[in-house]
Amino acid sequence: MNLVKNLLFSLLFFLFLLALSELMLVFFYSYPNGYYVSTPESSFVWKKDTTIIKGITKDAKVQFDQFGARTISKPTSEKIAILAIGGSTTACYSLDQQDTWTALLEGQLGNNYWVGNFGKPGNLSSHHILQLQKLIRYPSLPPIEKIIIMMGKNDFSASIIDEKKYLGLDSFNIQINAFTHLPDSTLPWHRRLRLTKLFKTARHQVIQLYRGKTHGEELLESRKARTLTQEVNQLPNLSTSLSFYLDNAQKMIDFAKTNQIDIVFISQTVLWDKNLNQEDLKLICSNVSEKNIHYSAEALANGMNLFNTQLEELCKRNDIQFIWNSIESNSTNFIDDCHYTELGAKRTAKNIYEGLKLSNLKKTHSNQ
Repeated sequence: MNLVKNLLFSLLFFLFLLALSELMLVFFYSYPNGYYVSTPESSFVWKKDTTIIKGITKDAKVQFDQFGARTISKPTSEKIAILAIGGSTTACYSLDQQDTWTALLEGQLGNNYWVGNFGKPGNLSSHHILQLQKLIRYPSLPPIEKIIIMMGKNDFSASIIDEKKYLGLDSFNIQINAFTHLPDSTLPWHRRLRLTKLFKTARHQVIQLYRGKTHGEELLESRKARTLTQEVNQLPNLSTSLSFYLDNAQKMIDFAKTNQIDIVFISQTVLWDKNLNQEDLKLICSNVSEKNIHYSAEALANGMNLFNTQLEELCKRNDIQFIWNSIESNSTNFIDDCHYTELGAKRTAKNIYEGLKLSNLKKTHSNQ
């Protein structure tokens, strides 16, 4: 009987300590409560691997402003906002803040513009729909002129790795992967606790600190894994995944039109190409470990081109601008399958700037 009482007392005391800790954290530990793609007012450094990754000359300082956007200027009300949405090729974590294509684009547009980079690695078109819907409602954002979306690579890759999973994401998983932070009102009770949030943050920091491998070492490991699998030259049937992808794009277009915001899609340029030389072929990391296969560079290039060209056709039907980022598929522009070197980011920014400038000229002429 005494043992039961002691256990009960210990349990109650433990629950009391948890409740007290939670109460103290509520008063002394603030946590973002809203739809934030990245943690506002946070930063980290992405270390450069000089012997492995070529085309990048310095460590990458990654900083986020009060909106959780990666940008190089203050989002004042006097400026015009352009929001960039996408995956890791938009986030550009391997590039220093000033060297991302979004920062370079802002520099070319001039002091009147603020380009907010809301890229989030790994995100798909399913995530971008939700991000588009929430980002335009941020209070205190400068007036939004355009939404730029660079997407396709993650959708294509997900479709050939596990199509069922790609097509079957549930709404809650889409939310928690589209945003690093969500409003408490959208979360189950246990995820609202400050203790849970603090534990999640601490766990992430510990993993980052002790993961044991640099980004370059992870690339080397992925490249080696690709060489150990069987090469396949024929992609699976992509019709269902492609239809799903285009349906998501149409939802974004419809939402933007309803809210009277210009939306611009950018082609997803990749290293994959049938004419790659042997050294550049070694940079490719893509493989399907579950099936013990990897697709040839030509097959991957064909698949990516299909996603790009079909998205372009959809944009034409909807009178939406589509910009081809026509940089060459080689190691001067890419460090791996799709991520830019510093030079690749510069060329990307230039292509997008020229595309936007051409669009504005056409609009001016049509209004005259």
